[in-house]
Amino acid sequence: MPDPEETPTTGSELPVEAKDADELGAAFWETHAARLHGFALLLTIGDRARAAAATVAAMNAGAGRAAKLRHPERAAGWLRQEVITELRRSWPSPRLTPAERREALRPMRVSEPLVAALESMTVERRAALVAGVIEGLDLPDVATILDTDLVRAGRAVEAARREYLASAARVAAPAQGASPGRLAQHINEVTTRTIGSVPAENSA
Repeated sequence: MPDPEETPTTGSELPVEAKDADELGAAFWETHAARLHGFALLLTIGDRARAAAATVAAMNAGAGRAAKLRHPERAAGWLRQEVITELRRSWPSPRLTPAERREALRPMRVSEPLVAALESMTVERRAALVAGVIEGLDLPDVATILDTDLVRAGRAVEAARREYLASAARVAAPAQGASPGRLAQHINEVTTRTIGSVPAENSA
């Protein structure tokens, strides 16, 4: 996972054109934009253009609805669902090189095992990993993001966690030079510290 001392979805360098200028809209952006951009960057595995475009579209839609929400600060789930919808609408950028991905994800201290795991997953599985495991959002939020029920959302999060651990073990084994049991324990310890260090964000 990303460095345990880092919050992996704080985002960086998000273009903020078309921000709503009113006070509520501005507060909505301040509350959600940076973490949402980080979520989009991880979903696109460092595709800055697509991540920024999807984040801006989702945030503008959210800011427009903020006045109608009973608790506009609790919108993480449907904002992330909107990011996924926007990504499905957009054409993929030309294939990024590993160096370009590393540079885009560098501010979040994203590890090679996490990149490898994300590359092996569908967008939905990535969303389950990032939202449910890395960010630690509640299961109802993950269900909203994946547009499914609580049971399927729980299964998706656990499957994403297992897929990450398996991928991390494959990537880390040569470098660690440790036995499979010790390596698995090490990865689980790192994962636990990472999850515990990331503050959960509430959702509508």
